Amino acid sequence: MELLQLRYFCNAAETQNFSKTAQKFNVPASNISQCIKRLEDELNIKLFIRTANKVTLSNDGKCFYDKIRTALHEIDNAKESISSKNDKIVKVCVSSNRRVTMSAIEKFRRQNPDILIEITNGKPVEGQSYDLIIAGEELENLSLNRKLITSEGIALAVGKDNALSSKNEITNEDLSSQQFISMNKDSSMYNTMQKICNEIGFNPQIIIQCDDPFYVRKCVESGLGITFFPEISWKGQFSDNVVIKKVKNFKRNIYAYWDENSYNKKYADSFLSVLEQEFLLEKNEI
Repeated sequence: MELLQLRYFCNAAETQNFSKTAQKFNVPASNISQCIKRLEDELNIKLFIRTANKVTLSNDGKCFYDKIRTALHEIDNAKESISSKNDKIVKVCVSSNRRVTMSAIEKFRRQNPDILIEITNGKPVEGQSYDLIIAGEELENLSLNRKLITSEGIALAVGKDNALSSKNEITNEDLSSQQFISMNKDSSMYNTMQKICNEIGFNPQIIIQCDDPFYVRKCVESGLGITFFPEISWKGQFSDNVVIKKVKNFKRNIYAYWDENSYNKKYADSFLSVLEQEFLLEKNEI
């Protein structure tokens, strides 16, 4: 039983796909399959249930995964503990609510000036290590813990010259005939917009997509289209050329994710506490 073999197994358990594991470790997919088979032969158990499109853990595999994942994290932590340079780092992946999260980071840094904050914007990258992930959607990962930070309303932003700006009640038909400005497809707000429109009963006609909320807002202000937006995260970000409308009672949840076995508990917990307070303050001011 080899260390790399166990790393292959744990990653395959999380991705449920031997090919994805092979891509991560830059080896042929056959290597992964053969390593797992040798491991199963050595243990005399079936670790995976194999189907045409994916592999899933067997009951024995789930038990083995829980133990091995913990053991690998202990090994990794033991290696990191040799060097003190990583003791005061909090690695944060911010995939939504950048403004509020950055405000919390500013406050945390004032309270803890000797702590390094390492920020990654966008979706978490598979294989990367983070102390905390802030996301506006549910992430599917067997190894992550999750905590609900807050729920925020989703409102509609329209240019003041748009016919919808003067309507007291906006119907589904009104929305289905509009052109939309959207974040890119990798963003949680894109998924939120798609979900809302599908619940209403139509596919949005998206005419502009971009990866920066600033440009989404500018397009709406220029009258190029309308957009759904998160009330807390984008609070106070629109000019007077935009009218805000409530459409039903749409909301999204904001979560913090972390790996219990590998995150910097002392400082990550402290930062998460500051972040929760910042969201509470922002929500109370709406």
